[in-house]
Amino acid sequence: MRHYYKESIASPLATPDDLFIKDIRIFGVAVKKSGKVADFSSKLEGKWVWRIEIRRVLFEWELSWDEFIGTLNRVAHGSAEADSVIWIGASSGMYVPKSFCVAAYVGNSSSDDFWNLVWAKLAPLKVEAFVWRAALQRIPSLVDLARMGVVNLESVTCVLYSRDPETINHLFCHCSIVWRLWQKWALRWNIHFVCPGLVALFIGHHKAVIGPVKGGSFGESPNYGGDSPWSSTCRGAAGLLETSTRAASWK
Repeated sequence: MRHYYKESIASPLATPDDLFIKDIRIFGVAVKKSGKVADFSSKLEGKWVWRIEIRRVLFEWELSWDEFIGTLNRVAHGSAEADSVIWIGASSGMYVPKSFCVAAYVGNSSSDDFWNLVWAKLAPLKVEAFVWRAALQRIPSLVDLARMGVVNLESVTCVLYSRDPETINHLFCHCSIVWRLWQKWALRWNIHFVCPGLVALFIGHHKAVIGPVKGGSFGESPNYGGDSPWSSTCRGAAGLLETSTRAASWK
């Protein structure tokens, strides 16, 4: 019934005075307040019949019940169109996968800028693919391996600095050894920033500090000329993963 109130108020065939505001007390004594229109009505001999149960007998001031039912009937009978569901992403109302892809693409323009930064050709393809997986949290850390039963829960501490559990964000952002590596490159290029909580935020910070990346061949950046901190840190991240893998195998 609550759903029907909201749908009816949004309909041009009814106003808030017709339903929710005028009959708010009727709504209060209804047995069932949540459901679809079909839960409160049915067709009997070709006619639409409403079945709305209330908890008690109505008082005199509640005798507007008949008027309320009349309002519902006017709404139901006032539309000559068949009830249907339409896809608002297309003018025809029919769902087409292409229209969904177009709507999703338009709504994620800022996300496109982020992925253009990841695939900016500032590092070898394998390194960029590695960073892409890290941004999506798709690199198997020790915590992930423990969750899958590959390693024991007692063996999930960081292999570089055995203090905290090794998650993807910890390995590339929070670990003190890794953070010192990032600071080394940041000082080289006179960049100052706070350690981000996520790998994706770390990558996005590169654009906020340096500006739009136009791409180019490996090691060439229009802002730096030559080896950029982004390509260098990408190679450093790949080296850290190799070190982490070797340390895990030694255990």
